[in-house]
Amino acid sequence: MLNVHRFVFCCAISGLGCSSAEFTVGQGEQDDTGMRVDTAASPDTDTRIPDVSVPDTLVADSFVPDTLVADTFVRDTFVGDTFVPDTSVPDVTADVSTCGVLGSAAIDVYVDKLSSRASVGTAECPFKTIREATTLGSVSVGTRVIHVAGASSAVTYEEIAPLLVGDRVLLKGEGAVRPKISGAAATCLGGSGLVCVSIGAIVEGFTISATSGNAVQTASSSLAGAHATLRYAYVTAPYGQGIQVSGAMVLGPGLQANGSGKNGVLANGSGLISVVGTGNTFDGNAVSGLNFASALASLDFQGGSASNNGQSGIALLGYSPITAPFPISNLVAKGNQTGLVVNDSTSVVLRSSVLIANKAFGMRVFLGFTTGPSTPKNALDIGVTSAGNNVFNTGDNSLRNVAAGVCFSNTLGTGSLSANGNKWSTCPPAESAVAGCDGVVGSSYSDIWYVKNPTYGAADPISVSGCGVGP
Repeated sequence: MLNVHRFVFCCAISGLGCSSAEFTVGQGEQDDTGMRVDTAASPDTDTRIPDVSVPDTLVADSFVPDTLVADTFVRDTFVGDTFVPDTSVPDVTADVSTCGVLGSAAIDVYVDKLSSRASVGTAECPFKTIREATTLGSVSVGTRVIHVAGASSAVTYEEIAPLLVGDRVLLKGEGAVRPKISGAAATCLGGSGLVCVSIGAIVEGFTISATSGNAVQTASSSLAGAHATLRYAYVTAPYGQGIQVSGAMVLGPGLQANGSGKNGVLANGSGLISVVGTGNTFDGNAVSGLNFASALASLDFQGGSASNNGQSGIALLGYSPITAPFPISNLVAKGNQTGLVVNDSTSVVLRSSVLIANKAFGMRVFLGFTTGPSTPKNALDIGVTSAGNNVFNTGDNSLRNVAAGVCFSNTLGTGSLSANGNKWSTCPPAESAVAGCDGVVGSSYSDIWYVKNPTYGAADPISVSGCGVGP
């Protein structure tokens, strides 16, 4: 069998035609059985396995709709520009060749806080602070003038006290709007102040405002006729005295000492204080417009207002002899507790003044005596040899003093005091005896109240002539 298979295979390979009739296949002679094998007739023994059809399993698409997530709109956060003003100090010109030279004997010295040039003190290159100029002191001949620049609006010089203005120095504020000096007071000239004015010095053209203590302090004086001067200025000290005067001083014209926590002016030393010219006001202070607490200070008041103060318009609590009375003229005192207070050792001549609409009295006077009528300590002239021309009350009840036009303490006999040529609420004015000038507000109104001397007093001590009714 092996050979037969090999032959058939060879025929198939060689491409020869092979017939089953032509060949007898056997292993050998001895193995020949005489059996004939027809290979072409051999049945196909292959087993056909039909295809098994497996139908497709259709899995339906799962449709997942899109989930729409809306855009989240984040608004831009706009951070505005923060404007930081330029705090740079203007360049100071290093080249001082054009500044000039400020000699030790220079008469004119200049200050301008707003200048951008070197601080030399000349007109071309002014100092930046007033203190730089005042520390130069005075000159041996003439008067040194310190020109302090203002502007079209207020310029404030915040200074370190004390600003000591020396003898023969004029400290002068200039410009369309007067410059302002501000700062805390410091010890100077035997007292305390922001601006300290020596005898022989002049200060004008400023607003002076002390953030603590007194605004102005003056020196004491011993030379006759020597004084300090303050004029064309507005002075205020919310926590102290507006002006504390320890010596002689001229106030005005155009001086305003208003709105201080104590007095507009306090005289606590020696010397004459003169209020001169027009435009002077001593208003709205917590105590008095002018307070003369020293027995050695004297007053020459030529014109101005002392109104709306907490206690008195003017309080004269010092000493003036009968031979040298204080002259007061053209005073307007309204809205105080009392317009004018005169102590029992102060002599006064009062002329052409208006003392109305005060909460108690237009004037309160204490008459003093050493042993009796022949030894008076003071004198009051409100119209003795000439008309006083004073207004102590008016016919308008809304303008008259609440208690009385005048209250006199310690009066003497009938007609012992003259009051000629003055105006009252009626003419002649009514006179009423009272127990005292203290604690009597609310009693029946009268133009004149008087408290009799217990030994020498009598009714109707005021002799009135030539009177009129106040406007």
